This record gives sequence, C-alpha cells and structure tokens, in this order.
Amino acid sequence: MSQHSQNSQDWQAIYNATPCYFFSFRDDGTITRVNETFLNDLGYEHEEVVGQMKLEELLTVGSRIFFQTHFYPLIKMQKKANEIFLAFLTKQKSDIPVLLNVVVADVEDTFEIHCGGMQISRRNQFEKELLEAKNIAQKALHENAELIAAKNELQIAERKLEFQIQKLSDKNVDEVELNKVLSHDLQEPLRKINLFSSKLLLEQDPDIKPESLEALRKITIFVDRVRQLLDSLKKFNSLNESQITYAIIDFKDIIETAKKNILAVGDEIAFVDNMSISKIDHEFKSDFKFLVSLFEELIKNAKRFDNQGNRELKINATVDVIKNDVFAKNKDRFRYEDCVRIVFEDNFSNYRSAATPFQLFSMSNLVADELGIGLTYCRRIVQMLGGDIAFSSKENIGTVFTIIFPFTHAIDQEA
Repeated sequence: MSQHSQNSQDWQAIYNATPCYFFSFRDDGTITRVNETFLNDLGYEHEEVVGQMKLEELLTVGSRIFFQTHFYPLIKMQKKANEIFLAFLTKQKSDIPVLLNVVVADVEDTFEIHCGGMQISRRNQFEKELLEAKNIAQKALHENAELIAAKNELQIAERKLEFQIQKLSDKNVDEVELNKVLSHDLQEPLRKINLFSSKLLLEQDPDIKPESLEALRKITIFVDRVRQLLDSLKKFNSLNESQITYAIIDFKDIIETAKKNILAVGDEIAFVDNMSISKIDHEFKSDFKFLVSLFEELIKNAKRFDNQGNRELKINATVDVIKNDVFAKNKDRFRYEDCVRIVFEDNFSNYRSAATPFQLFSMSNLVADELGIGLTYCRRIVQMLGGDIAFSSKENIGTVFTIIFPFTHAIDQEA
C-alpha cells in the first residue's frame, strides 16, 4: 500500500471519528459526503443519505425556511459563513440543534459547500437558563428599585408621622394647660367679681348712685356671660380627651333622648317632630352619648337663633343609606361606599348671614346673647365619629343639616 493511500485512509478515519459534524453538499443541495459522527446522531446509514438526500430534507421546517431565504443566498454571495444555526431532524423526528461554519469550494463548473459544526443542545439549555437568570435578575433589580423607592417614601412618611406625633403631643400639653386655665385660673377671678357685684346690688346702699348700680348690673351680666363662655370652651376642649364607645345605634332613640335631656333641664321648647327612618340593612355603630349631644346642640341652636319669637319648634329628621365618596376632600383619590345620611330640619334657625357657621365664634355677632360655640361643638363631634356635616338655610323658613357617617369608621377604629 502506497504512502498516499495510507494517508488517505488515515484522514478518512479521522474525518469519520472526529466528535464534530462534517458534511458537504452540491449547489443543488444533494449531500455528497457526511462523517459517521453526524450519521450516527441522525440515525441514518451512509447509503440512505449520500447521493440520495438533499440537505433541506434533514432540516426542521423553521431551519428549512431560513436555509432558503438567508443561508443559501449568503454563502453564494460571501463564499463563507460562520456560526450559522440550523436544526436537523433525526430519523426518529427529534431535533438536533447545530452551529455551523461554512465555506464554498469551486468544483469544475459548479461548487460544493463544506460544513463543519457541533451539536449545541446543552448550549441552548445554558443560554435559556442564562436568559431566565437575566430576566430574574432584571425583575429583582426592578423590584429592588421599587422597594428602594417605597422605602424612601416610607422614611418620608415616618418623618412626617413623627412630626405630627410630636405636634399632637405638644398640642395635648397645651390643651391640658388650657383646661386648667379654663376650669380654675379664669373662673376664680370671675367668681369673686360676681360675688362682690351681687353683694353690692343686694345691699342696695343708698350712697351708691343709680348709674353705678346700672354699671354693677352690667358687670354681673357680663361676668355671667364670660363664665358661660368659659364653660362652653371647657366643654368643647374636653372632647379631645373623651373616649369613643361604639355600639349599635337607633337614631329614633337618639333624638328622643336628646329631647328628654333638653326638657329635663327646664328649657321651654314645644316640639312638633316628624321622623322618617329608612330600613338600614347594615348595622351602624357609633357613640350613643356623642350622638345625643350632637342632636341636643342642633335643637338648642335652632331655638337660640329663632328670630320670630316662635314657641313651637318643628323638627323633621330622615335617616337613609347612600353611596358617598369617602375621599371627597382628597382630589387625587375617590372611593364610593355605603354611608348613613341624616337630614335634620328645623323651622327656627337662620344662618344666612354666617358664611361659616361651624367656625368657632362665627355666630356670636348674630344674636347678642349667643356665644357662637354650639355648631362648632356639633362639627367636632361629627369629625370625631368620622363623618361630615353641611347645612343650607332659608330666611324665615329654617335650616337643613346634612350629616353623613361611613359604615366603615367604627370597623376601622375597632380593628
């Protein structure tokens, strides 16, 4: 055997045994040679493929389209191509992903295409795992960015909350001091002034001039008025220290109790009332004592601002359930929930000349003997119970108060 023949056989053995895929095909696609490594993985015999099959027959549908539209025109034009991905079909119809390097060789009047490649099944798996890991990392990075943003927002909110807590603490200290002033420091001097002026009036000293007696009477009236004012302020300020006790509410019972309390202290008010309470499917919980105080003040204010001298107070109260925006004061948010609506009408009160009747002392200039605290007290009670209050008034007709309480307030506070 010649040296040339021996070398040729050696190279053929190497060609077939190399753990890579080698094959060649003509310009018409007919396979002209293929190594044993590729044949074994495809599951074909040499005689079934060489000279019998075209390369496209061994490709999956997707790779066949790529071969026709991209691969073939590319190698014809550039005479070579690197890292071309094609998926081959085995005889058992399973896929083998292959990465190829290709070169074109001229053979007589035609050309032959030589390909060398390797199976990249594991590489595809690794790439898929890397892609999944990248996606997870990107998602984690995005969530981490959101977490950092949320943390920053939380820190800002914590600082604001700390500021509000400190502010509230300072306010509580101030309120304790104010209660002390209202209950003792101011009351005691007024008590003594009232005592001395009353004593002088009772003694009827002939040496005291009539104009001096009149001045003493005015002083006594003024002192009584100021003492009433201090008592009202103390009552209003004490609301902040009151504990709210939630219980199921019967509004008819609330209004009846308020009327009885008013009559029990000797207020001469003749009531003509009409109550219409719709059936409420949900249990409504609130503070009985506070609600009684609320309606007591509304009734008392109606009589205080009677500008016609009426003796018969007509009251109309309706209670029903409506859908209301619980974020009405927040322009950026809204949520409609079931709420209790109370409409309280009277035929006495007239607040047309007061732009803000719920503001402290805003009503004191309408009637000489009025201190202007009652409606402020009403608004504070409604706010403490999580509600809102509004009014409309018509001269010589009366006033309508609309009070709205959300069902969820008691649930949130008891949670």
